[in-house]
Amino acid sequence: MRCACLLWLIAGCGFSSSAGAGPAEDPGGPGGSMGSGGPGGPGGGSGSASQCDASNPSPLLCVAFGGAPVVQDLVAQAHELLEHAGILPIANIALPITGFVVQTAATFSRASQVRFKERPDLDVDDLTIDLWMAPQQAPAQNGSWMLDNNTEYEAVYDDDFTVRCGVGGASVNSRATVDPGAWHHVACTYGKVDHQLRVYVDGDLSGCQTASAIPHGAKDGVAIGASFDPKRGPLQSFQQNFVGSLGHLHVYGTELAPDQICRAAGRIGCSMSCSGGSGGEGGDRPR
Repeated sequence: MRCACLLWLIAGCGFSSSAGAGPAEDPGGPGGSMGSGGPGGPGGGSGSASQCDASNPSPLLCVAFGGAPVVQDLVAQAHELLEHAGILPIANIALPITGFVVQTAATFSRASQVRFKERPDLDVDDLTIDLWMAPQQAPAQNGSWMLDNNTEYEAVYDDDFTVRCGVGGASVNSRATVDPGAWHHVACTYGKVDHQLRVYVDGDLSGCQTASAIPHGAKDGVAIGASFDPKRGPLQSFQQNFVGSLGHLHVYGTELAPDQICRAAGRIGCSMSCSGGSGGEGGDRPR
């Protein structure tokens, strides 16, 4: 188990539960449950949903699973949940932080449908997508979407087992690959000042690519665990489904720094450079 401190970033949305451990192993490494959450932190208290971390930067979207309804956005001005079907919440997931147990993960299938309504605050100039993933099988051809704000930004488990981050028409793939069967922390960031799109796997900066500004004006909301495009028709709007577990998912309207991503992954001393210049080995690929 990696060593880590209880940090403001990872102390996001969560639930505590007295139920037994869920079917997934601990995110970040093997091991059993770490017990109940510490005082005042996510996972502590009586079992009701805790609030997202209100410190800077505040999340725009903080997705939790296992309450009523089974999927919730826990930010103060929550985004409306449009659809939620075909997901199984996982109880008592222990992230690699001592004493920090949260119930913010769920298992997704090829039939899962989760989507939050579009709102102007989701049109961002700077971006961070921050989540934990545990794929159960190989990704679909052309990738399995973990998060999709159609035409604006996405995070994808790509068909070569890498993580792909995209904004507009640009994308970057990680040098690191992710094998099914274990939890991994992944993040996508974009900064409007340097126009750099970055992908992180388990805290390490794993690819960079120059990209144009994030487009605004999407109308389809944010889908979790699949891509969403209403032009495909009502029975085919959700496609490229991710099969496995996703959890502790945040979207920020700011670009988190590499050291912040490293700490969110429960690590210290992560790689913070993109070798090979813009794009490097994890640069954009023709698709």
